Amino acid sequence: MCASGDWNDLNGGDSDSKINQSLKLLAAAAKNQTVSGIREETKFTTWQPASFSFEGPELSESGTPNPFIDFRMEVTFQRGERQIVVPGYFAADGNSAETSADTGHVWRVNFLPDEAGDWTYQVSFRLGAGIATSSVVTEGTPVAFDGRTGSFHVQPTDTNAPS
Repeated sequence: MCASGDWNDLNGGDSDSKINQSLKLLAAAAKNQTVSGIREETKFTTWQPASFSFEGPELSESGTPNPFIDFRMEVTFQRGERQIVVPGYFAADGNSAETSADTGHVWRVNFLPDEAGDWTYQVSFRLGAGIATSSVVTEGTPVAFDGRTGSFHVQPTDTNAPS
């Protein structure tokens, strides 16, 4: 594309306009890794955000049980003896920023690896009335992908890459 291209329809609210289709492609190209589990071809780099997505129960933002109150997702990332616990969140259809979906089955956690090397993760995903605000780690009932584990390798940042 170029600055003098035929943009014709610059309708900000129209997802089918040329400018919005182009911006969607650009955003998709710029996004960092989103993985459901780990694929071998996924490349992780220090200081670059990585999103891990998991399929859970189909829920609605306003439904019962409520995904924001009655579920708690935490992912423990570990490298050697060091552990980092990161809270996860309900991501509806996994693309709600684009679709405005308020229902779905995608749960996500975002992680920023600050160290190169081999990492592992373990997911805690629990259901219980008001569990989201509980400080008791073992409270609630394990559901869906609770206990799921995986590993991935993080490459150091390429300091010779153009900025």
